[in-house]
Amino acid sequence: MDSAEFYKTRFKVGLFAVIFILVTFASLLMFAIKKDLFESLHTFTLLSRTGEELREGMPVFFSGFRIGVVSDLALNDAGHVLATVKIPERHAQWVRGSSTFTLEKPFIGETKIVLESKNLASGPPYETQLFVMGVVDDINEVIKRTRPIIDRLDRIAGNIENITREAGTLNQSLSQINAISAKLAKKSSLLEMATDDKQAVLALNQSLRQMPKLIEHYEALSTDMQGLVRDAKHDALGPKGSIMRVNRLLDQLLVDLEKIDAEQLNQLLTNAARASADVATSTEDLQLLRRQIDESIVRWNRLLKKANDVIPGSKQDAGDLP
Repeated sequence: MDSAEFYKTRFKVGLFAVIFILVTFASLLMFAIKKDLFESLHTFTLLSRTGEELREGMPVFFSGFRIGVVSDLALNDAGHVLATVKIPERHAQWVRGSSTFTLEKPFIGETKIVLESKNLASGPPYETQLFVMGVVDDINEVIKRTRPIIDRLDRIAGNIENITREAGTLNQSLSQINAISAKLAKKSSLLEMATDDKQAVLALNQSLRQMPKLIEHYEALSTDMQGLVRDAKHDALGPKGSIMRVNRLLDQLLVDLEKIDAEQLNQLLTNAARASADVATSTEDLQLLRRQIDESIVRWNRLLKKANDVIPGSKQDAGDLP
């Protein structure tokens, strides 16, 4: 009985061990299949000028999906880096002869190799084809872009230091502001501070206080002037105004002229012309008479002067005739 129980226990233990081994093997097999351990791999060789940031196990991406990995790194005879990339067979179709591999160094995140195939209709790569790997360095790009900004910040910091130093513009401005504030505190107004003459400020304030009275006076004068203008307008343009009277006189003159016939008017104009001619002739005669009188006076003056010179002892000068 004990022997039967012993064998039964051994059978159970053995069965458990076999099942455990089978489950473990199946799990390992599933893991290997999942990791493409049994899938055939295609090998591609990439050429890089530097091995910086390259490492074994670096992923290879295509359209955002991981399709391969860097399996080996080596140097060729020219000192360039040869990176061996292994890609499973199901993803090898994305690698064409015109494809490019680029090493991307993002500012944030891991470094990776990106496959880009713009023309999937092109033929597959030949067996010994080398793909020259490009580099996209976001960190260096950021540094290049930030370098001018850093230089500007350095200049700004230098300018701030120059402005804020003891003999700088800012301190001088603050000193001037303090001086103006102190001066303003001693003055009763901004005008007094500007003119530095207290009496002038008092006179100006007194004039300003008298401004309302002056305005009232000018308003009264304006009212009086308006009344005078109104009266003058009425006197000139009213029914009995001077303009109306002049108009009536002109109308009467026109009526009188219409009553005079053409012959009388011509005779009147002829007489007026003759009278004007006579007046002109008389004026010329008067001018001639005046010239003759002037010449006579000059001759008498000369004669009197000679007489004074001839008479001895004459102390009293003879006066000139007018």
